[in-house]
Amino acid sequence: MRRREFLVGVCASAPFCLSTVQAQEAAKPVVGYLNGGSPFPLTLDAFHRGLGDEGFAEGRNVTIEFRWAEGNYNRLP
Repeated sequence: MRRREFLVGVCASAPFCLSTVQAQEAAKPVVGYLNGGSPFPLTLDAFHRGLGDEGFAEGRNVTIEFRWAEGNYNRLP
């Protein structure tokens, strides 16, 4: 009887264990991009090219957080 109870417990917990393992994902590094001006396409293209040269691609293996002060430097902090 103990064997049956053990097997029922193992079988009942197996789906929970599998879903927990599948749900874990490697954490992506986060890069913060802080600029005192407004978004400028040439600067952003160069930034993305530089990350690509080092093997990083936004959304694939790195997350980028953009913040713009738009000339109001009090927004930078």
